[in-house]
Amino acid sequence: MKKILMAICLSALSVAVLPAGVANALTTTWTAGTSNWDNTLNWTNDEPTSGDIAIINNGGTASIGGLFDFEYADRLFLGYDPGNSGHVSMSSAWLTVSSYEYIGYEGTGTFSQSGGTHSVGADLLIGHLAESSGTYNLTGGALNINGNISSWAGTGNLNIDGGTLTVTGGSIGVDNFIVGNVNGASGSYTLASGESISASNNIQIGRFGTGVFTQTGGTNSADNYLFIGSGSDGTYNMSGGTLTASIENIGLLGTGEFNQTGGTHSVTNDLTLGENTGGTGTYNLNGGALNVDGNIVDGDGTGSLHIDGGALAVSGGSIGVDNFRVGYANGSNGSHTLASGESLSTAYETIGRYGTGVFTQTGGQWLYRQRYIRIELRHSFGRLLRIHRQWRHGRIYPDRRNQYSYKRPLHRLPLRHRHI
Repeated sequence: MKKILMAICLSALSVAVLPAGVANALTTTWTAGTSNWDNTLNWTNDEPTSGDIAIINNGGTASIGGLFDFEYADRLFLGYDPGNSGHVSMSSAWLTVSSYEYIGYEGTGTFSQSGGTHSVGADLLIGHLAESSGTYNLTGGALNINGNISSWAGTGNLNIDGGTLTVTGGSIGVDNFIVGNVNGASGSYTLASGESISASNNIQIGRFGTGVFTQTGGTNSADNYLFIGSGSDGTYNMSGGTLTASIENIGLLGTGEFNQTGGTHSVTNDLTLGENTGGTGTYNLNGGALNVDGNIVDGDGTGSLHIDGGALAVSGGSIGVDNFRVGYANGSNGSHTLASGESLSTAYETIGRYGTGVFTQTGGQWLYRQRYIRIELRHSFGRLLRIHRQWRHGRIYPDRRNQYSYKRPLHRLPLRHRHI
């Protein structure tokens, strides 16, 4: 009887602004500051049930964390009106939202989960309407979305610092997607075949905490930056699927590592390895394709490029790193060709250390920043041969055959290569 009376008493304005399909449900609104979700006195129409609309819009925080705490709502709104906010803090127990959940509908919403199981029957919408802002912080527990995760006209942030995230619909579309956001935390995420992530702003792996992103398939894209190790330790493991970033930075201020064994990775501008002092960026190409429309560059940190397989294309024509290694990993078979109009600038270079390395120069410039060039090879008996050669002008040109390559293990460096 109470629900019938409440439905009749809803104002015409409320009916107009509620999303379609929920105008006839009972609406209960949070009235407390920071308090327990399960306290009926904290809601205008009792604690919400599985058929009710729950709204937190007064800047308050509903806490969920009882030992046998089972909480429900049909739809949940955090930050319903412009200029207002709502928050949920979940440390344990269960929260089941039967339909849609809005974190920042027209206002500001935050959901922080450190434990428990949070299930959403339809889509999780983070930053829904214009001027809204929503953030989901997952540091523990399980977040299960039966639909998709998306932002619409507002700003949506998804931070993963622990716990498990399952998106049955397979699609995540937010403004900022961060794995390893909180200092001292460790987050991970796996993107599989048939799934997708689209960030209209940035993707960060290892911001202040440790982040590991594994892509075995699917599609991942960042409209602006992809940061790996932006301030802490970040690792991206790619064995399949497609990855696209406008600008990519591995080791901005932290330690970033990209391990590619398959799939197609495309960067529409520059790929930077070790940009700032203290930053370390390493790219291990073992398979698949890495396509850089700009250049591969490093900064004041340490940048390393290891080619142990796969295919590398740098449309800008310039590679500048501290360490350039071809055939470095045990059992690997790597190769690289330097052609006319291209340049390679390195401090240290290794060709064929633990694997087989082939470097072919048909043109372009090969520039060394250090006084000595080191080329390391293994001959058939497994003994490591180190050759140090000082180049007065720090520049290597093609030999008479216009080629500088090592196609198999050698006992000694051929004389013609010593006099290029």
